[in-house]
Amino acid sequence: MINAINTAVSGLLAQSMKIQAGALNIASADVTGSLDPNHSRQPYQALDVNIISTAQGGLNGGVRAMVLPKEPSISISYSPDSPFANQEGFIGIPNVNLGEELLNNLQASQAYKANAQIIPVVKDLHDALMNAIDKKA
Repeated sequence: MINAINTAVSGLLAQSMKIQAGALNIASADVTGSLDPNHSRQPYQALDVNIISTAQGGLNGGVRAMVLPKEPSISISYSPDSPFANQEGFIGIPNVNLGEELLNNLQASQAYKANAQIIPVVKDLHDALMNAIDKKA
């Protein structure tokens, strides 16, 4: 039963990271910058969360989340009036699709709730097991 709780908690942590990265992407979607890597103002680099299983041979399930730069993390936009524009008039903008980010956050929220519901179920199973053992003793 401890493994079930560990699995649920790892899922809670992973989905929490996914929600945080999505919120940061949404909040920083308009942070533009120079395409010159030496310029002090760089565009926000969008983040992505990779969630992978940590199960070993069907035992000790769970997941691990890694926050990585989205590929590609920035896009190029024509904005000749921007103070960050290069000689051709291009700037860097975050590769953030607001609709996609909102859907990802909704999905992560639902997965978080599903993982949270595991914990009371495991507690109920533990209580039922303890009651069955007490009755036999």
